[in-house]
Amino acid sequence: MLRTILMLLAVATITVGCTGYDRHYDGDFIPYALRGFDVWISWGDDQELYVGRVEASYRTRRQGLLDCNSSAVAEANRMELDPADWGYVCCTVTASSDCVTKVR
Repeated sequence: MLRTILMLLAVATITVGCTGYDRHYDGDFIPYALRGFDVWISWGDDQELYVGRVEASYRTRRQGLLDCNSSAVAEANRMELDPADWGYVCCTVTASSDCVTKVR
């Protein structure tokens, strides 16, 4: 009986702590409104190129980052860039921002 009461109290505490949460707020809340990643490559002296967007959600974030990497590598290879002279960034696209964070 005591275990049941403690369990109900824990659930109630967690539930109350989640009230007022805005699903469209970009922050450290999980899940946030991740839509995908914008892929950018850079090389030389401050040259940048927008490669495109890969779709992703919070649940498919890891695959989205892999796709971002693949897109960047494919574009760098197409442009015949020296592997030592270029880099890439994956900008996190959410419901309200096109680059809330940069991930590599």
